[in-house]
Amino acid sequence: MEKYDIAVIGGGPAGLSTAISASKLHVDTILFEEHESIGLPWHCAGIVSSSRLRSLRIDGVEEAILARFDTVDVYLSLRYAFSIRSIIPQLVLDRVAFDKLLAEKASSLGVKLKLGSRVKSLTYTPDGLIDVSTGSDRCRCRVAVLAEGLPGVLAGKLGFNVHRLKPLPSIQYLVHVDSSSTPRTVEVHLLPAISPPFFLWVIPIDESLCRVGLASGDAKKLKLLIEGFLSKRFKSWRILSKSRWAISVGGPLHRTVRKHILLVGDVAGQVKPTTGGGIISSIICGMIAGRVSALALIENDYTLLDRYEALWRRIFGFSFKIQKMVRGIVDRVSWRILSSIVESISREYEDLEIADLDTQIDLIFKLASSPNLISRITKNLVQL
Repeated sequence: MEKYDIAVIGGGPAGLSTAISASKLHVDTILFEEHESIGLPWHCAGIVSSSRLRSLRIDGVEEAILARFDTVDVYLSLRYAFSIRSIIPQLVLDRVAFDKLLAEKASSLGVKLKLGSRVKSLTYTPDGLIDVSTGSDRCRCRVAVLAEGLPGVLAGKLGFNVHRLKPLPSIQYLVHVDSSSTPRTVEVHLLPAISPPFFLWVIPIDESLCRVGLASGDAKKLKLLIEGFLSKRFKSWRILSKSRWAISVGGPLHRTVRKHILLVGDVAGQVKPTTGGGIISSIICGMIAGRVSALALIENDYTLLDRYEALWRRIFGFSFKIQKMVRGIVDRVSWRILSSIVESISREYEDLEIADLDTQIDLIFKLASSPNLISRITKNLVQL
């Protein structure tokens, strides 16, 4: 039976960045991806901050950029409310190309990529190793990193509290639309039919191509909601492709390390509770997971694995905590209250300028620190 130092389960950005980081320290690493091709099936809105992506220093990443923007227009029931302008430009990624770029880097560093290999079980052996089984294939490793995404089947079997992740079903279409009705920038639509309160997004790729998606607690209504919106928003539209996946809005798990096993990415809840987005945070957490795991093996000291927990929380813990608090408030308010708050913002600001749209903390703090806005919201709520 083959033995490896580290086994990574999941070939998305979180898993690939883990494998890359570990292999740079010359530990034997294998990565299992259940699908036959990296990057497929495509999903995720694909929006990242240009500065944060640039800080990762990924060679060739320009080839995976589809579009750039700096403004998001917010709509309330299909009526324009206000705009959010980011000083730092935002990027729309071709996730298939981006993931393949990471996979090529991992492979060049000696990572063994096992495609079409769905890991079914992880079990501890008497000699302190972890048995990784796909049913038809097996190997053993000293440390396993789960980047399996949602719903986190393997993580749940191993005792991690994945129910805390609160996965929301989501859907996204790639659509060809009439060029005369193509938006000039990204749109966020708040609609009363979406429950719990979330939003629908429209991301223009070029003059006639858009990504349109939404998340809702009722998976059965996703198709009806998105196609109803498309018929109202565009003069004509044609579906080119569809994707479905679950996004996490529950915030990070309390523990992401257990008995030589680390969680990274969506399955760890290392995504923004406000929107479910987390490409950059998942990559950074993967880089930390890979390096910490490799150092623990080099030093033959598994207690070093706990550094992973401390390091990633030092970077993202505060912002995720604030965003989770906001998500909890939004989930509890009625549509009347939510729409009243949005109306108050639109009266106070026509253009909201923030440093970086990707972090969202700038936006939250700017809104919370405006006495005029708080007063306006309070007056509107009293009148309801």
